[in-house]
Amino acid sequence: MSKSILITGTPGVGKTTLALRVVEVIRSKGYGVGGIITQEIKENESRVGFELLDLYTGSRGILARVDLRGPRVGKYGVDLRNLEQIGVASILNAIRRRDVDILVVDEIGPMELSCPQFAVALKEAIRSCKPFLGTIQFKLRDKIFDILGSNEIPQIIELTHRDRDRLIKAVLDMVLKILESRNESAIRTFQP
Repeated sequence: MSKSILITGTPGVGKTTLALRVVEVIRSKGYGVGGIITQEIKENESRVGFELLDLYTGSRGILARVDLRGPRVGKYGVDLRNLEQIGVASILNAIRRRDVDILVVDEIGPMELSCPQFAVALKEAIRSCKPFLGTIQFKLRDKIFDILGSNEIPQIIELTHRDRDRLIKAVLDMVLKILESRNESAIRTFQP
């Protein structure tokens, strides 16, 4: 079984919600989590941007907003400085930290990939020995192998509104199985 799981699906289907639910449950079981979550910024019920959250430190920063200058992705200007200082740093730090058991990257999309350092950090995360849970925009699903630059074939799950609740449980079970098998392997390795 691959140590990498990628969730894809159309916008608004619940990819971030799924990732947050998995993070919540695995933390409650004592596992360390590192990486990033991308959340919407809304004003007056309208989406005006996206915020990055470092899952390990809790640091937050603007990823993109309609009123920002910077590289444009759709109607949003991307804040490359925050993307590097929070997004890239959170991924690289999670790879290095011994108390991080799983890397989570939500989301792999054009905004994030507009930063070359993000693309490099993502490839390092996939090549690391740690389990990986990521979300990837639906329109990029056919470019997964080019984006990841890895020979490892991730488990790819397409989330839909119809099967969202069932798949949240299935993904959580898969992640826990990967984490538990890694722990069992580590125990066997260190026994005299």
